[in-house]
Amino acid sequence: MKKFLGYLAMAMALLAMPISAQAAVIYGWDFDLTSWGGSVISDVQYLSVSGQGSINQSFGGDGTLDVGDPFTATSVMYTVSMTTGSGIVLPSFVNVDGTSNYLYFKSDNLAGHISAINPDGSFEYVYTSGDVQLLAGDYDDPSNSVVIADMSIETGEGEASDNNLIGNFLSGEADLIVRFLTNLLGTVITFDPSLYPGLGGYPNLSSFFVFDLTNNLVPGSAIITSDGFIADFSTAGDVTLVATPEPSTFVILGLGLLGLIGFRRKFNF
Repeated sequence: MKKFLGYLAMAMALLAMPISAQAAVIYGWDFDLTSWGGSVISDVQYLSVSGQGSINQSFGGDGTLDVGDPFTATSVMYTVSMTTGSGIVLPSFVNVDGTSNYLYFKSDNLAGHISAINPDGSFEYVYTSGDVQLLAGDYDDPSNSVVIADMSIETGEGEASDNNLIGNFLSGEADLIVRFLTNLLGTVITFDPSLYPGLGGYPNLSSFFVFDLTNNLVPGSAIITSDGFIADFSTAGDVTLVATPEPSTFVILGLGLLGLIGFRRKFNF
């Protein structure tokens, strides 16, 4: 109850802020990929992704999962499609030899820790750091792929609370907000800010991708280590574009409470 009241109080405080200071989920934006051999994708509503990753969870030296125990993770989301106003597009990039490459997201250094252990055995956690790249190329050969965008985690948290066919708390949802380190708004990503009252008066905007993912541990992939376990997981979900006036950190952290998107704060290890 205290946690809920805390969230409610923050939501009310954010809603009381002037609308000019609010963030906005952007729909109908254009993605110009011509600099990387692609095309302009118009009227993008959101991205859909799927892929896989690996989690390395530490037990902190005592053999049990406790608050504060750290984890690291890697992930590659190699199917990236875009839902537009006229249908679903799978952007491709034609090589000189006639073969095609595609967009993918990649992260090698996600990190965080367990933030709560619930009475039913489920657990909550937060991300503390990590970088994400959007690339064009062969996801099996990242050294020869081209980087379209570099991003870093702004915030991420969740609760491993769902069951699947291989046991308890092995399925869930991940929510991550990542900030573009090089702002693509106005160049690679364009939209009309005047359509969003909270953005129209600001010449400088920050841009973010919000990942809303569902994940499942891969059966039989878990390896017990001397201090925890390593396991593979599959992942799939949607990615939404968000823009907010500078400075933006406080506002972006309140997105889920404002109801702008379905920020579900759940994940699976």
